[in-house]
Amino acid sequence: MRIHLFLILLVSFSLFSSAIFAQVIYSWTDKNGSAKFSDKVPVNVDPGDLKKINVRTNSSFKTVKQIAKEQDKTISQQQQDLVKMSQRNCDIANNNLKMLNSFANITQVDSNGNEITLTPEQKAQQLDLTRKQAEIYCTK
Repeated sequence: MRIHLFLILLVSFSLFSSAIFAQVIYSWTDKNGSAKFSDKVPVNVDPGDLKKINVRTNSSFKTVKQIAKEQDKTISQQQQDLVKMSQRNCDIANNNLKMLNSFANITQVDSNGNEITLTPEQKAQQLDLTRKQAEIYCTK
């Protein structure tokens, strides 16, 4: 459950961050049983222990008409797809909120393969961003 929530946060963060455009995320468990994630192939990890997670590039910033034209769908069909996407993003935001509020320390692996722990300020910024995402995607 903890690994799944961290993965949701990682994927969500990559979708909303212009700094991360990885096509593949690598995951593995270290000798202490902690889940690790990186957009680079880690060194000193048995290739059999690696899992590849394919991440789509973010196309959600296109207009409804652009997406409908590309997929040859009517606006009504596209709106239904966007409602589903909004619900999915709402679920991700809510899961991220639960995780950020449940754990004191949140760690990530940066682009150089270094593990970093979010500072209280970075965690607060992530909480603020996630709350805003929930406001946008979650309808009352």
